[in-house]
Amino acid sequence: MLTITFQPQSRMFSEVLRAVMPEKTYLYSVRHLPPIEGEGGHTQLIKWYANVILHADPKGLNTAWLGLTSITYDSPSVSDPIHKIKPETMIAAVYIQFDMILGFEKILKEY
Repeated sequence: MLTITFQPQSRMFSEVLRAVMPEKTYLYSVRHLPPIEGEGGHTQLIKWYANVILHADPKGLNTAWLGLTSITYDSPSVSDPIHKIKPETMIAAVYIQFDMILGFEKILKEY
C-alpha cells in the first residue's frame, strides 16, 4: 500500500498551472480487446484528449495548491514491486480540483 500525504501551503498561479496542464491535455493508452472465441485479439495504441475544467472556490480562485508532501510504503506487495522505487528528491507537490471530459483523438497503431 502507498500513502501520500499533502499539506497545502500556497495557491498555484493559473498561468503556471495551464503551462503544466493545458485545457486540452493529451493522453495515451494501450487498449487490448481479447478475442471472442479462439485465438487472436486486437491491441491498439490510442491517443485521447482530456478537456480539463478547473474548479474555483467561492471567491473565484482556482483550487490548485502547492505544498509539502510525503510518500510512505505501508506494506510491500509481492505482486506489485512499486515499494522498490525510492523517491530521492521531491520536486513539487500539487493538489488540483478539476473536472475532465475524455475525448477520442485517433488510433495511432494497431497490433
